[in-house]
Amino acid sequence: MAQIFQQVPLDHSRKETRFLRLFPAHCEDEIRTELFTASVEYDIPDFKALSYAWDLDGPKRYIAVNGNPIEVPGNVFVLLLKIRRHFCGTSAIILWIDSICINQEDIPEKNTQVPLMADIYTKASQVLVWLGDGNECTDQAIAVMNNVEIWKEGVVVPDPWEGDTMTSKRASFRNLPHLLDIVPIPIDSFLKGLNDIYDRGWFRRTWTLQEVALPQDDPLILCGDSTLSWKCLVISQRCLPQILLPAMTKLPQMRGIVTNANNYQELVLQTQPFKEEFETNFEKYEDIIDHSKSLETAIRTRSWHQDLPKFAREHRFGDVEPLSLHIHTTKQQLSTDPRDKIYGLLGLASDLVRRHIRVDYNKSAKDVFIDTFKFLVSHKRGFQILSRAAVPRLSEQPGWPTWLPRFDTYPEEDEAPQQFIWEYSDRCSVYQASLGLEPNFRLVDSDQVLILYGIPIDEVTQVTERDDPTNHPKGWKATRLDDPSTPEMSFLASKPCRFCIKCREGTYDACIERVYCPEIFELGQNSKLGKSVWASCTFTHDERGYSWYKWHELESEGPPVSSPGGRCRRINDWKYSFQEPMKEAVHQTFTGNYVAKNAQWVNGVLMFSRSQGVTTHHYRNPSVVVSSVGGVDNDGTFGNPWFDFFDDDFDGVPNYRKIRRYNSDLRHRSMFYVEAGRRVFRTSNGFIGFGPSTLDAGDKIVVIAGADVPFALRPDGDFFTLVGECYVEGLMQGELFKQQPEFTKGEGSFEIKLRQFSVR
Repeated sequence: MAQIFQQVPLDHSRKETRFLRLFPAHCEDEIRTELFTASVEYDIPDFKALSYAWDLDGPKRYIAVNGNPIEVPGNVFVLLLKIRRHFCGTSAIILWIDSICINQEDIPEKNTQVPLMADIYTKASQVLVWLGDGNECTDQAIAVMNNVEIWKEGVVVPDPWEGDTMTSKRASFRNLPHLLDIVPIPIDSFLKGLNDIYDRGWFRRTWTLQEVALPQDDPLILCGDSTLSWKCLVISQRCLPQILLPAMTKLPQMRGIVTNANNYQELVLQTQPFKEEFETNFEKYEDIIDHSKSLETAIRTRSWHQDLPKFAREHRFGDVEPLSLHIHTTKQQLSTDPRDKIYGLLGLASDLVRRHIRVDYNKSAKDVFIDTFKFLVSHKRGFQILSRAAVPRLSEQPGWPTWLPRFDTYPEEDEAPQQFIWEYSDRCSVYQASLGLEPNFRLVDSDQVLILYGIPIDEVTQVTERDDPTNHPKGWKATRLDDPSTPEMSFLASKPCRFCIKCREGTYDACIERVYCPEIFELGQNSKLGKSVWASCTFTHDERGYSWYKWHELESEGPPVSSPGGRCRRINDWKYSFQEPMKEAVHQTFTGNYVAKNAQWVNGVLMFSRSQGVTTHHYRNPSVVVSSVGGVDNDGTFGNPWFDFFDDDFDGVPNYRKIRRYNSDLRHRSMFYVEAGRRVFRTSNGFIGFGPSTLDAGDKIVVIAGADVPFALRPDGDFFTLVGECYVEGLMQGELFKQQPEFTKGEGSFEIKLRQFSVR
C-alpha cells in the first residue's frame, strides 16, 4: 500500500486529499478502483463519503487500486461490493474512505489529512453509513421504519431539543390506537431486529459522530442489502417508548380503555390491572433501551451541529462550548487510539479550538489531554473540567496526574456518580462556591504538577461506609438516609438552637431543635496546606455579560491594609459561620439544593415555596426548603415507567397536580443524582456533605479559586492528590465570600488571601 501512496502524492499546500473511483462491474468480478488527488478547497469532485466502524482484527480481502492488488479490511471489501451493486450502475462513482485514502502509517500525512475531514464530510454529496451485514430481522425492522408516512401520521414525536426521550416529553396514550397499524409484523421480531441495529458497533465509535453531524444532507444508512434514511431512524428512536408499549402489555384490551377514558384519573384506575405485567416486561426490553443510548448520542450530535446558530443563541454558546459539550456527551463512545477521543471531535469544534488544539500524532495521549485541559480552563474561565477528573472505578495508570481527566475512558452510567458540574457548564450557572473568582494555575515538573489556589475549609473527620453504586436499585430512590451513621453525623455536626422564640425567651430546655452552624477559624494558618499568597481582585464583565473577579498574585506579603475610602482591603483570616435548621441542612444536602441543580430542567415551572404549606423551625438561608425526603405523591405515580407514557397535557389533570408531581420528580432525581456513588461526610468544624466514594478521613476540603464546587484534596508529602468534587452545605452558593461587601456589590477592587496547592 505504501507504494500506491508514493505514486499518488499529496500537495498539502493546496489542501489535497485522495479520492477513490470505483468502477462498475458484475457481482462476481474483481473490485477495480483508481486512486487520485484533488483539492478540497479548489477542485473538489462530486463524491460520497463513507462512514463505518473499523475492523482491525477481521479477515482481509484484496481489491485492485491503480492496477495493483491492495489488502483491505473485510468489512470495507463487502461495503465496496454493496456500493458497486446499488450505486454504480453503468458509470463509476467517486468515494472517500479513510482507510484507503489516507496513509495510516505516515504520521505527518495523518497530521495534515485528519483536520481536512471536517471539509470532506461537509462537502460530500452524500454520506453512506455502513452498519454491516443484515439478516431477516434487521431487514423487517428497516422495512417498517422506512414507512415514514405511517410513522408520522397520528404520532407525537418528542422534540430532540427537550432532552432524554424516555423522560423529558411523555409519549401520549392517545396515540396507542394508532400503534397496531404501525407494526404489521410480530412485535417481538420487529424489536429483535431493532435491537440488532442499535447494537452495531458503528453507534459507539467516536469518529462516526462528526461523520454524520457534518453533512448538509441527511446520511443514508446501509445494513446488508437494506437502506434506511436518517429521518426514519430518528423518528423510530423518538417513538421508542410507544414502540415498546405493545410488547409490554395487552394492547388490544388497553385500546378500548384509552379510547373511552374521560379523564386522567379514570385512565389511571382502569389501567392498573396491566401495571404489573408492564413492569415485568419492562426489564425484558432494557437491552434495547440501553443500546438506543448510543444512537441517541449520534442523533443529538447531528441535531446540535446542524442547528448550531440557534442552539448557540438560545444557550449562549460561544466558541468553546461545542467542544466541551461533545466531550461530555461522548464519554461512553469508543476509539482505538485514545488521542482520537479529542481529535475525533475537532471537526465539530470552532476555528478557535482548532488553532489551540492541533492534530499531532507525535504527541502522547497524555500530552493531548493536557492541551485540552489547559485550553478549557483558560477559555471557560473555570475548573469545570476538573470535575471530570478523579472519577472512581477507573483503572490506575502509572504516572497519570490525578487532576488530569481520562478522556479516553469512563465507567458505565451505573458505576460512577453524576458530576455536580458538567464540562460545558457556564461559571456560576449551577453552584458558585468561589463566587466568580477566575482560575489562576500553572503546570510544573514536566506538566505533572498542577499549581492552583484556594481557601482551605476543614478536614474530613467521619465518612459513611463505601457504597457500591451497582447495588443501587434503578430509579431515583434515596439510600444514604438509611445509613445508621448518617443521623449520628448530622447530630454531631449540629448545635443546640439559640435563635427561636422559645430560646430567646430563655426556655432552652423546651427547645429540641438542632442548628447547622459550621465555623471556620483562622483560615490558612496550617503551614502544611501550602504557602499563602496575596491576590489583587478586580470585578469585571466580559463581552457576553458574565461577571468575573480577575486577580493576580501580589509580591508583597505584608500585613492587611486599607486604601483611602476603604474601597480596597485585604481579607485576612476571618470567622465564618453559617446557620440554618439542621432539618433544612439535611434536606438541602441530600437533594444537592435541588433548585440549584435543576434550574435548567425547571424552565419556568412553579417550584415549591414557603407559602405552600412548608413549615420549618426558622430560616437563615434563602434557599428553597423541601417538606419531606423520600416521599411520593398521593396518586403513587412518581418514578414509575408505566406512568412515564402519560402525556403531561392529558385532559383533566389540574395544573397544581402537574406542578406537584413535577417538583416531586425533580426532588427525587436530585437525591439520586447526589447520593449514587458518593459518601456522606462530616468535618471537624461541623460541615456536612457528599464526597466521592474514595473520600477518607484526613482529606482536606478546599474552595478553589475558579471552581464552582468545593474539592477534596489528599495530603501526599509536600503535594496533594485530587480526590474529587464535593457538595458541602453552606459553601455552594458563595456563602464563604458573601459576608464581604466587595463581592456582593461588584464594585472596585480588593485583596484576598489564598493558599497555594501543588496537586499531582
